[in-house]
Amino acid sequence: MRSWNKTNGLFCSAVLALFVPVAQDDVVRKLIEQLSADRIDARAEAFRKLEEIGRPALPLLEKAALDADDEVASRAKTLLVRIPIRERLTPALVDQVKGIYERLAQGEWKQVFLEIATDLRLSDDRRRYPGVRAEDLSFMAPMALQKAETDTDRMSICEAIGRCRLKSAMPEVVRLLKSEQYMVRANAAAAIRDAGAKENVGDVRGLVADPHPVVRSVAAHALGRLGAKEAAPDLLALLRDPSPDVQWWAVRSLGDLGATEALPAIERLRDDPNESVRRVAADTAAALRKR
Repeated sequence: MRSWNKTNGLFCSAVLALFVPVAQDDVVRKLIEQLSADRIDARAEAFRKLEEIGRPALPLLEKAALDADDEVASRAKTLLVRIPIRERLTPALVDQVKGIYERLAQGEWKQVFLEIATDLRLSDDRRRYPGVRAEDLSFMAPMALQKAETDTDRMSICEAIGRCRLKSAMPEVVRLLKSEQYMVRANAAAAIRDAGAKENVGDVRGLVADPHPVVRSVAAHALGRLGAKEAAPDLLALLRDPSPDVQWWAVRSLGDLGATEALPAIERLRDDPNESVRRVAADTAAALRKR
């Protein structure tokens, strides 16, 4: 008898599990219908309840966003923006940054991200949001780059992403490596470097042939900082670069990588016309000889 009760109980639980999503869908449908109710308070209450239901309501809200009724479609589209934001805000952001939810829902991703990232640079006694940490910005960083409207904004966001080591934004950062503006490309490479995104070494290696020396210099520095020993051949090629700055960083990074195979090529630079290149070549060669 006890065995039968246990089996029967499991069967009932399985049946209930099948019906719960269906029942919830019915609730969501009714609430969506109320988004176009005559009474303002009824519309507001339906909106609030749908927002509380959250992610399970998204599939039906996506359909409602295409509704012929403009009232329903408009409110459904708003909820499609608001619900994912609500789910991803960390408790620290909600507690410390007043109005952050509404600001992000209104599209202020860039402004909010840079505001908090700047605050993170301050000493604890000067911070506006002392409970917020860099990792709280992980979900915001990609959106901040997507919403950036100017190259200046993109560069500022890349700097903050690198400083906060937000690897979550690397797919968006990598896209900027193809920007027509060389300073955007350079700042994107610097973000990869500063974030310690070793997974993106291949993307940085592609910049050693960039047409602008600033980008090549940053790429050379990044390869050294990321410990990309496999990029030593690329750095060796940069020792013959026409730009002294690129040569300087290539030598420095080869030294950082402990690339003893580069020692003969580096020693030849001790007679380079540029004093800075001669000095870094001498220092690096001496360090590599000790290995």
